Amino acid sequence: ASERLQVQPDGGVAPAAALATIGPGRVQKVGAEQFFTRRDRNPCLNGTIAVAADLSVRPCPMIEDRAFGHLGLAPLRTVFQQRRHEKYWQLTKSEIPGCSACELRYGCADCAAVDLAKRRQPALHAAICSYDPARAEWRT
Repeated sequence: ASERLQVQPDGGVAPAAALATIGPGRVQKVGAEQFFTRRDRNPCLNGTIAVAADLSVRPCPMIEDRAFGHLGLAPLRTVFQQRRHEKYWQLTKSEIPGCSACELRYGCADCAAVDLAKRRQPALHAAICSYDPARAEWRT
């Protein structure tokens, strides 16, 4: 689906149809640089790692079940050379069930840990996001 974008005085853009029906308070303004960055990667995970107290290396502190290395078994340099972190650094909203069809996905600020949880529990999407891309309307 394509959507007309309204350019704000501060340079941000917002979907015109959403603004007309629900007002600018419900749609986050996203500048062109943010939009294209979010198209190519999730800003929450890209370039990020977390080292937990148990020395596990994770994509973020909240994602406990996705460790891709352990500093007790290998140095950080070796963990990076294995390149297991790259799938998280390259994750986009287009790969998340419930988000992939949404025209607002590149302006979305959902946490990446929540996005990954949606894969295991697709019903979680409706509890977090009140926008229905199939009907192009907010549920609330």
